[in-house]
Amino acid sequence: MDYGINDEPRRIRNQVQHFIRIGRYEKAKIISSELISKYPEYPYAYYDMAVCEYYLERIDNSIELCYKALELGMRPVSVSIMLMLYYNEKGDFINVDRQHDLLKTLDPNNNDALAFYGYSLWKRGKHKEGIIMLEEAFANDAMNPHIIGFLFAATKKSRDNKQKEQLLNIYMSSSASEKKKLIFAGKYYIHMKKWKEAKRCFSGAIGIDPMNSEALDYMKIIELKDNLPKLMVVAIGWTTAVYFLRFDNHQILTYGYFIPSILMVSLVLAVIYKLRRL
Repeated sequence: MDYGINDEPRRIRNQVQHFIRIGRYEKAKIISSELISKYPEYPYAYYDMAVCEYYLERIDNSIELCYKALELGMRPVSVSIMLMLYYNEKGDFINVDRQHDLLKTLDPNNNDALAFYGYSLWKRGKHKEGIIMLEEAFANDAMNPHIIGFLFAATKKSRDNKQKEQLLNIYMSSSASEKKKLIFAGKYYIHMKKWKEAKRCFSGAIGIDPMNSEALDYMKIIELKDNLPKLMVVAIGWTTAVYFLRFDNHQILTYGYFIPSILMVSLVLAVIYKLRRL
């Protein structure tokens, strides 16, 4: 629907996108809902609400809203790229492939679509094929922060530290916001095991956006990592004490005495698991 000189939908959408950029997805969703109520045929409102639902982990809602945006005239290329993301998150790779095939028809030179599909293939275990597509997208558009992010995610566990450093330097010169640059640098330093530098970067991102969930989550993991030796000492100490004191007047202590040990060991293992997945 053409709203002519009425730019209110666009102005309201600017508010929605502002809250999406700073990670206030519930707030952005509320404004999107109000925008839909006022302008039910405005396709961008559904598209933006789909983004909110994705970050709120309601993927089926995101997919439904994308198709509504398409029905109302939203640009198919933009919607198909997001549908690839949503279907990939859901694990519905058949529909990821369908959206990719559609994009090859709609916009065969779209490097964002090429990079994301390559990353999807890499996530599915098709590492060689995925890396080839990611590197092709990167060669076509080396300053695109989205493409750099996908390529870094796919190669972060490789032993080629020079490539990772190169990607960091390029990303820091890209059009990404200062907050995103700090988060990207923090991830780089984590994989280089430079924890102090990583903590400094995530602290800087939180200074820009105190409610940024990604930076806050990484800070929590780093703090757990810092406390891991203490947790291990406490867990080992308690378990050892329970073992040697398991007899009290020739009576075996109740299993309740072992519960703290089990909980502490479980916490230590959970921290190690999180660190290995970073």
